[in-house]
Amino acid sequence: MKKTMKKKHVVILVILTNVVSVSLVLMFLSSNQPQQETPVIPQTSNKESDHSQKVQEEPKQTVKKQIDSIISHYDTIKSGRYREFMDNYKFAIRKEPPYTAKSTIGYFYAKSGDYEKATKFCEENIKKTSSPADFYTLAWINAKIGKYEEAIIVSKKTITHNPEYPKIWHLMGWVYAKLGDHDKAVQACNRTLKLDPRAALSHYGLGRIYIMLGKPEKAIESYKQAVQLQSDFAEAYLFLGLTYAELGDYKEAINAYSEAIFIDGYYPEPHFFLGVAYDESGQYKKAIESYEEAITWYNTRKSKERINSLGIKPDMATINCIIGVCHLRLGQKPKAAAAFKNSINIDDSHAGAHYGLAIAYFLLDQKDAAIEEYEAVKTLKGEEMARPLFDIIQMTTGKGQR
Repeated sequence: MKKTMKKKHVVILVILTNVVSVSLVLMFLSSNQPQQETPVIPQTSNKESDHSQKVQEEPKQTVKKQIDSIISHYDTIKSGRYREFMDNYKFAIRKEPPYTAKSTIGYFYAKSGDYEKATKFCEENIKKTSSPADFYTLAWINAKIGKYEEAIIVSKKTITHNPEYPKIWHLMGWVYAKLGDHDKAVQACNRTLKLDPRAALSHYGLGRIYIMLGKPEKAIESYKQAVQLQSDFAEAYLFLGLTYAELGDYKEAINAYSEAIFIDGYYPEPHFFLGVAYDESGQYKKAIESYEEAITWYNTRKSKERINSLGIKPDMATINCIIGVCHLRLGQKPKAAAAFKNSINIDDSHAGAHYGLAIAYFLLDQKDAAIEEYEAVKTLKGEEMARPLFDIIQMTTGKGQR
């Protein structure tokens, strides 16, 4: 017969889901009483033994039910923030349209922000030479300042004068993507590639559009074409990794992210996504290292430039929260608590971080502090969301308030 239990300790493991969710797994274990020097085991009938076993098993079953409930509730708490960050990045279109023509004076004016002077120069030059580069630059200026319909009109004029000019088709693909017309965006990119099959940027752009159309396998084909044609195309490797991760192929995702970092690892996203892939593969120590690299690069100038170009700011509160989760998996309770606190310091409304900190406090036997975090979750997400956490507190400590 099992030894009688004196008290319950909580061991909670947290598991994240990807590309795209994260889940928290909690386990309760019990600590044994010290063994007596001369234990006496009374004789019992089979019926008595079965009843005794049932009495001991019922609390464990109850705890397991509560754990399952917490998992489902925690998914609801954290998945919104995590998914939003991943999807925003995956579907982001650069704020500045691509410019791949030979630079003109009009383009230099536009890059300096003098769009009026740039437009005037291009229009006057078009009257003289009908240069496709000037048409292209004029279309680019309109796209740059958000006049997408006008950019399409000018692009079509360019095609009228020179239908074999691949760069204008590539620009049109970007504009159509901005307008949400993904079918026309695909057609424009394919026309570019028909005219210039070695245009790596167009293969990459086509891959991005396929993702928006929900065709990850086709996206992978396009990204592979891009990196074959341009081996130092870090961003194509990054999005190749994201697409593999979406399909659950974390081994290939890790390889793609690693290539992206080798080429250009001076901004946080590739390190973060590599961490997620390691996390999903059960390599928690490597995951923590990658997440911490993401934090290291977050405040660099190059990172800020990248953020400005994509218009997406990494959710550093969530990254710190995920680091806390990995530390819990590795049994590193004080480090987990520190990471959750970092997350809360960045964003006090991060319910997932408060939830995780409550768990860490349980493991550290800081019950009153755990109750405070439960109250924070209840305030942020309501009593129904926090109740499973309350039930565990009450079951293990007898404390808590409704």
